[in-house]
Amino acid sequence: MTISKPAARKLATQVEWTLLESSYAPLLKEITPGRLKQKITRARKLQDKYRDLARQQRGEARGKRQAKGTRPAAGNDNTVNKQLMFSEALERFEVQLGRIEAKAAKEAARAEKAKAKRAPAASKKTAGKTAGKTAKKVAKRGAKVAKRNSASKVAGKKAAMKRVSKLARASRKQSKLNRSGAVAHQAHVGSRGRRQQARRDSR
Repeated sequence: MTISKPAARKLATQVEWTLLESSYAPLLKEITPGRLKQKITRARKLQDKYRDLARQQRGEARGKRQAKGTRPAAGNDNTVNKQLMFSEALERFEVQLGRIEAKAAKEAARAEKAKAKRAPAASKKTAGKTAGKTAKKVAKRGAKVAKRNSASKVAGKKAAMKRVSKLARASRKQSKLNRSGAVAHQAHVGSRGRRQQARRDSR
């Protein structure tokens, strides 16, 4: 048995109808997951309330329970129907919440899958950037080393040229000294020869 919407409207109080009405389309689809959970809790409490009341009324009608009012209940048909309409509202709320959560889980799984696909590409891109930076650093370091080596070569050439120039000057000086010594020696030998000849002539 299903309680129709018009029948539920007649059985429910104004406050109860506000809850029940939101369990029907199109209002049901506009409720957020958080609000749905609240409505599920309220619908379950009202379902339990009318279930317990229906049992009490049935017991009173059979004379098995003491009446809570001034006289025993004659029946519990309306109470049973109210229990049923809140049970149905509870089911509609739960089904809608299940749909929303399933959709959210599906979207989360899709997003996670897309993220996993993007991750390798991002890793490759990052690796490329890192390799590029490393190559630039190596090239820069190589340029500095080459510059230092070039400067060292130039300095070495200059030092070598300076040493050669110094040796050349020293060699020229030595040659000059040598030539001066030879002339002096020849002059000394010539002078000695003339002195000996003069002594011979005086005899």
